[in-house]
Amino acid sequence: VMSSSGLALLVMPHLGWRWLLGISAVPGFFLLLFRFGIPESPRYLAARGKADEAWKVLELVAKVNNKPFPQHIIYESVLPVKKDTNHLQAMKVFLTPQYFRMMVTFLLLWFCGSFGYFGVST
Repeated sequence: VMSSSGLALLVMPHLGWRWLLGISAVPGFFLLLFRFGIPESPRYLAARGKADEAWKVLELVAKVNNKPFPQHIIYESVLPVKKDTNHLQAMKVFLTPQYFRMMVTFLLLWFCGSFGYFGVST
């Protein structure tokens, strides 16, 4: 937030809001390019039935970290995982007392923070 304010102070008086918007988007483009170098999660690949790709990613991670690939890993451990197709059943976990209280707390904190931020900036 502070860097955005500083950038706005430097750019807005001389170049205007369009340039500020363009300059602010530059880091996002770098992150987008960076994303192409990140391999997909082995767990995700295994869940989608792509066990061979998951195995290759695990080998790549071991190689990048200069660690020997643990040969004792059973190949079946990256086989497809049974997919839960009932999304409503997965959402019910947030209605349990443990998570519901935490969720309400975070939503309240988020709302208060956003309310204060947008209230001050407008």
